[in-house]
Amino acid sequence: MINDARAILQHVPFLKGKALVITELGGGLTNRIYKVEDINDSYVLRVFGEGTALLGIDRERELACSKAVAASKLGAEVLAYLPELNPRPFEAFCGALLLRFLPGQLLKEEQVQNPEILRRIGTTLRLCHAAPIDDKVGTFSVFRTISKYLDQAREFKVSLPAELGEALMFLHRIESELGADEPFCLCHNDLLAGNFVDDDKTLRVIDWEYGGRGNRFFDLGNFAASLQLTDEQESVLLQAYFGEVRPEHVRRLKLMRLASDLRESSWGYLQSAVSTVKPAKYYLDYGAKHLMRFLLGARQAGLALKNQ
Repeated sequence: MINDARAILQHVPFLKGKALVITELGGGLTNRIYKVEDINDSYVLRVFGEGTALLGIDRERELACSKAVAASKLGAEVLAYLPELNPRPFEAFCGALLLRFLPGQLLKEEQVQNPEILRRIGTTLRLCHAAPIDDKVGTFSVFRTISKYLDQAREFKVSLPAELGEALMFLHRIESELGADEPFCLCHNDLLAGNFVDDDKTLRVIDWEYGGRGNRFFDLGNFAASLQLTDEQESVLLQAYFGEVRPEHVRRLKLMRLASDLRESSWGYLQSAVSTVKPAKYYLDYGAKHLMRFLLGARQAGLALKNQ
């Protein structure tokens, strides 16, 4: 795999022929990610996995979002976008993105339990969402994404659990409750703790492959779901983001938190058929875990959803 990365980098003029130290970084479920070092600087090479377009990943959209967040000093500078190369560096090459390496540490899940870190995350997300983004950049809807993932999983003959029927009825109710009055803004749509880089002064956000113009409450709810925030922690996040905590903020976050789990579930079922990064069972187990979490949360919230 290191040789694949090295072959790609020979197509980058300012790195061609240089002595490079290349290290594969962990954590990627849809890409191979490498740290690249020369005598002067450090970079991150994201090598796109096969079949990612089926997951709704639009690399041109990722590029636009990455540039927008970098221009706001909240992300990594884009140095080279390599959608195609001739000759192909290896048979399965599907494109790559080279970014400047950001100094600092990736946040760990346990750090997010710290209210001060949560406040910094809330402030950072508010700034990201305020970053200028071209109206031509594609939009992201969690509801359309779930439907598309499941349709594609069926096309690939993935065996989907019967409980999905109940889950989709809940999802329709959630979409109705949220309405369509939230303005679009630059959204990440895949907020894990490890997508924040902390240099002790500024938090920056990386890995914008699911980025697009979307609903800010999906970012907030997605982050709350990924980190399994408590009610108190959600309030800390919302206070930092809005400067106050309104019941409507809480309601929208919690509904999007539910939708996030079903997105993760449907993503897992589709990935089981298309991904070559991990075995199919990994993704099937991932899908089942998030489906059960969605159903538990939706059933607990069911009366509230009916009566609001």
